[in-house]
Amino acid sequence: MKNLFSPWRSKYIASFAEEAKSGHTAGCVLCAAFESSDDEESLILHRGREAFIIMNRYPYNSGHLMIIPTRHTADFQSLTRTEELECLDLIKASERAIMELSKPQGFNIGMNLGRAAGAGIDDHLHWHIVPR
Repeated sequence: MKNLFSPWRSKYIASFAEEAKSGHTAGCVLCAAFESSDDEESLILHRGREAFIIMNRYPYNSGHLMIIPTRHTADFQSLTRTEELECLDLIKASERAIMELSKPQGFNIGMNLGRAAGAGIDDHLHWHIVPR
């Protein structure tokens, strides 16, 4: 895939514009997902001790997952060593599972730190795993 095109994300992107106009945010959607008792509704695939795996509600393409530390933080430098290690382990496990299931030709794996860097949710760290 040469171009990233996901028109279904327009509703999601528009919701941030509305928040910005009103000056109001509804809280952290990632924390709300983790605190939910309904993993299917919240799209949570795995809960670990320090991090969890969730399907992206507005994916760039099929198989788009996110790895999220359970502790709410936007500060990458604040991650503890155990949080770092569990996140990395979950990234690797997710890549293996996606490779086994759909055999993509490649992956984009990374995070956007801060709104200026493209983070749609800039107050809670998360890694994207996007099969290509």
